[in-house]
Parts: sequence; C-alpha cells; structure tokens
Amino acid sequence: MNSTARRTLAAAIFAIAATASATDAQWTAAPLGATSASIATDGTLKYAYARGDYTVNGVAFANEGTDGIDNANCKVDITHDASNTPPADTESGDYKNLLGAGWYAYPGDRTVTLRNLEAGKKYLVQIIASRSDFTTQTATAPDGEHTIRFGGTDWEYGGSLVGVFTAESATQQFTIVYAGNSWLNGIQVRELAGDLPPDPVIGGGEGGDTPFAVGEDSVSIAIANAVEGATYFFKKSPTLADLDAASVDPRTFTATSNGVLRIVIPIEAGEESSCFYRFGVQ
Repeated sequence: MNSTARRTLAAAIFAIAATASATDAQWTAAPLGATSASIATDGTLKYAYARGDYTVNGVAFANEGTDGIDNANCKVDITHDASNTPPADTESGDYKNLLGAGWYAYPGDRTVTLRNLEAGKKYLVQIIASRSDFTTQTATAPDGEHTIRFGGTDWEYGGSLVGVFTAESATQQFTIVYAGNSWLNGIQVRELAGDLPPDPVIGGGEGGDTPFAVGEDSVSIAIANAVEGATYFFKKSPTLADLDAASVDPRTFTATSNGVLRIVIPIEAGEESSCFYRFGVQ
C-alpha cells in the first residue's frame, strides 16, 4: 500500500503437518473502496486466488474455478460459486471482475489453511468479501474485535480483513467467524520484510479520497506491525487538494514498541462531512 489512507481485506481443514494458530495475528478491518487501491501491495506476493485470473492493483490472482480454494498453498472451506453485482461506479476491469464473482457457504464459521510458509517470516493475509445483497452478514477476524460487512450502507463495495503474523511453521491455520452466510471473493498472502516498517493499515472510519462519514466523532487507525522507533504521520484537510500542501502540518507519532500502534484522532465540529485525511510512514 502507498501512504494514502485506504479502505483496506480478509482470510480449515485438519492438516497432517503441524499447524500454528493465527489468533495472535494483528488484524484490521475496513470497507473496500471504489478503486483497486483497496488491494494490498505490501511486501512481496506469495500467492493469491480468486474466481478468475485477475490482475488487480498489480496483484496477480490465480483462477480457482467454481469449487472454492483448495490447492497446495491454500484451502478455504467455502465452496459454492455465485456471482455478485458491484456498484456501478466500481473501477472497471479486473477489480470489478474480482468483486463480481466469489464463493458462498451456509451459516457457520470457516477455517482458512495457509501452506508453504517459512517459519520466522512475517506475512500479510488479505480476505476480500463483496456481495451487494448480503447487507446484514458479517465476518469477524480470529481476535473477535475486527468485523466487516459484505454490502450495505458504508460497505457498498464490500469489506477487507487484513492479518499480519509471523509464521511459526510451514502451515498456518485460523477461523473466520461468520454471522449469516459466508462469502469470499479472493484471498492473498504476502511476505513482509521484517526489518522495514510496513505502510499503515486503516482500522476504522472513512478517508483518503472520501470525506469522513457523517456522524463520526473520531477516526481510529491501527498501524499493523509498527516498528519501535519508527515515526508515523497523520494529517487532515477540508479539501483533498490541500492534503499535500506545505501548510498542512501532520501530527506525528513514534512507536514505543514493536506491534500494533493504535491512534484515535478526534473529528472536530464541522469536519464530519468535509474533512479528508492521509497517513503513512514519516
């Protein structure tokens, strides 16, 4: 991801090999946006799968067909194929195609198995779920704190769960808790450089090229896998054009430890529907 704030994605079967739990992963959840900028590009792509061969924001998704994801790298027990109708203003091309097809399963929690990882390396997994007529169904990360919707108000393009974790073995396994029918458009796994602070992942609210949502009184940001001593910035402006102006002074935050750096920025009166923001690594 670049430094522009984004609506960020997200990711079993018993494995014969030893598996590690992803309960301790650092999770974030956010609505998908109208453009492919919602698809993470941190680090290096390990593998990605969808209902077709798509290249979205530079990420190459391999076609897993109509029976769900089940291969040497990854398995997700969501296996019934179906189509979706993304909003009309969704970026055309492969992003719209990615959101336009997926897999579903009846109510129940779904387990994700990631394979061919390297113990000790850091990875990012992004789970992408967009289904316009599933407006009440939700998916919650293993931490029980981060939840996305697949459609509906503020989630028109769907949602993304993103988890950052250090692999303890070649196979990583975790469960996504679904309320209502489960749904999946795609999943990707990316290898992160352990010695570099990754770009931040948004943890709530609106932003970037869209104003704050009306009625919000704060925006919550989670810097996934923050590095001790690294400095991160946040800035806001009434107009998008002014965000990069020298007159807009960013607030800066220095991580005091490795892990998740959580920042809550108050939205002042009058900014609820006319304030844009951006954040990143200083």
